[in-house]
Amino acid sequence: MKTTVDRHLDVAGFERCLAAGVPVEFPVEGRPRAAVFIDPATPAIGIRVPDDGSRPAAGLEHLLVRTIHRDDARWTEVLITRAELFLDGYPLLCSILDRIQLQRLSTAVAVTDTLRILGSLLRRVDSLSLETELGLIGELVVLRSLNSSVGVGDAVEAWCGPAAEEHDFALPGLDLEVKTTQGERRAHWISSLHQLDTSPGRPLWMLSVQVTRTGPGAGTTLVDRIDAVRAEIGEGTLRETFNAKLRQVGWHDALAPTMRTRWRLRSVPGAYLVDDAFPRLTPSTLTGIDMARVPDVRYRIDLSGLESATSIPDILHPAVNPEL
Repeated sequence: MKTTVDRHLDVAGFERCLAAGVPVEFPVEGRPRAAVFIDPATPAIGIRVPDDGSRPAAGLEHLLVRTIHRDDARWTEVLITRAELFLDGYPLLCSILDRIQLQRLSTAVAVTDTLRILGSLLRRVDSLSLETELGLIGELVVLRSLNSSVGVGDAVEAWCGPAAEEHDFALPGLDLEVKTTQGERRAHWISSLHQLDTSPGRPLWMLSVQVTRTGPGAGTTLVDRIDAVRAEIGEGTLRETFNAKLRQVGWHDALAPTMRTRWRLRSVPGAYLVDDAFPRLTPSTLTGIDMARVPDVRYRIDLSGLESATSIPDILHPAVNPEL
């Protein structure tokens, strides 16, 4: 295996290929098979790797992730679509590819980790977004509530959200997606066509959490939620696993003084089985559309007035009666 330094075309060579103005594709040695390509017609540059089933969600205006069919196989492409960014973006693509081939990471984790590290270099200490704060609060409330049904260790291990996997929790016998809003309506953003797609043989449940701000002396902050989980975990390897997952979503303890907002539950969380009757968009519901031409889909669902399931798996009972 070549080293990271000499396994890629250098930036000067890449610039010459760009200047030629013709489609170029060159393989990068390693496993899985991979290639870097230049598509001057789009225009775009990108990397192509075999589809491993993971679903990275870049969420950036000029960096797209899509699945294509080519040579009777499914491939994942990570593309930069603004010509002014090609030279600066090329090393970013190489870094993602190194994580896939050298570190053996899934495509989703490789993309997420690369963008997270880049973001860490640019992030202000006080720059945790409200959307991230709310999402993290909801997932931590559920994680802690699951301690009574699966145990703290299994609850932490089951938490997949920070790794950009398809669903937030992979529990025994089912998958769980957690959505949190501060709105009066039970409305939530869905970030991709795969977020509410089910895995074969595993039912998918969605938990809708509504929170609202409180005054001093009431409710809890995000820091309170993190500290509560850490207290139950104790010291050791499991705490390191938990801390690593927090870092993946952008949390670091230097943010603690800025997280002063206190939250309480606005309503009892709603639990919904994601089946054919549930309002969702997935690849199977969009027939007759060339989805390669629609690489990113983000949509909003409103569950207001939709009754929560009356019969839910025992493992989820603590999650519909959590404390915040």
